[in-house]
Amino acid sequence: MKYIFLILISLPLISLSVDPWDSYDIYILAVQWGSTMCLTSGQTCNEKMKQIPRHSMSIHGLWPSLSTGVTLPDCNSGSEIAIIDSGSDTFLSMRQYWPSLTGTNEKFWNHEYNKHGYCYLKKFKYDVNKYEFYFQKTLELFFEYQINTLIIDIAGDAEDGDYVLPDDFKEKMDKKFGANTYSMRCTKYGGDYYLSEIRFRFGLNFKPTTKGKSQNSCPTGKYIHVNYVS
Repeated sequence: MKYIFLILISLPLISLSVDPWDSYDIYILAVQWGSTMCLTSGQTCNEKMKQIPRHSMSIHGLWPSLSTGVTLPDCNSGSEIAIIDSGSDTFLSMRQYWPSLTGTNEKFWNHEYNKHGYCYLKKFKYDVNKYEFYFQKTLELFFEYQINTLIIDIAGDAEDGDYVLPDDFKEKMDKKFGANTYSMRCTKYGGDYYLSEIRFRFGLNFKPTTKGKSQNSCPTGKYIHVNYVS
């Protein structure tokens, strides 16, 4: 009887994991309507809203993302890089247009940078400690597309208790940014719907893109509040 011996050679496994900054293919620029957040966040939020120009949306963050809708892991999985407000022109703009409405600004910016912005710097081979590059790019997009004045430009000077019909708003948004390049987010409060956030999708060239999954949560055919904190 002949025996055949198989010799198994142990080979090192090839890692198929990819760093998050090498894999993302779109950006999401999320901007929030602070008055809606303040409905459930109390007086502190109302006081912080005074930092933001009356008719302006504020920045939530610029998020490197996957167009498939799969969630990227946090960009910085090592020691947190602490964000320090140096008082530069960048931070002066951030205090107005990117403040935290529920806590300290620096804690909010720490989160946004270490979870998201770190990927932007790594992808373009910047020094990850030069975090102002990320904040500057986000502000640049925010102002380039006039998102700071979006509500007054499209919805008009609505007062507390006024409404915007989503279909009308969407028509104007599509004309300004392109169809299917953004998602609207709403919060239900007291039986009514309130605009809370808009998420714009940009390609790696920072131009609006239809790539990516819609994250819309506003109802169709219903009125939504666009109110102001006085």
